[in-house]
Amino acid sequence: MVTWEHEPASFDAAVSFYALIHVPLQDQRNLLPKIRRWLCPAGYLLAIVGAERWTGIEEYLGAPMFWDHADRETYFAWLTEAGLAPLWDRFVPAGSVGHTLVLAQAI
Repeated sequence: MVTWEHEPASFDAAVSFYALIHVPLQDQRNLLPKIRRWLCPAGYLLAIVGAERWTGIEEYLGAPMFWDHADRETYFAWLTEAGLAPLWDRFVPAGSVGHTLVLAQAI
């Protein structure tokens, strides 16, 4: 995901559900400006990101799974830096924790 390239302004929208949070944080931060470049003017990004800062490996469906996510405020800062304006967000519960669903628009 972090090495994939595409032509600028090629997509009206990009969607990422529960994928970014399994990529190291620095790679996530570097990927957001790339996603912005791929979006058409005023394009949208709908994504699940972290709600609280956490990194770890835990068993998930019988296999070790890696997670790395920042808190909601950090993601909003990274989105803004990348030229993506958060329009709204929702907390998505997951057991005793949760994630943030965010809709951002290219500016």
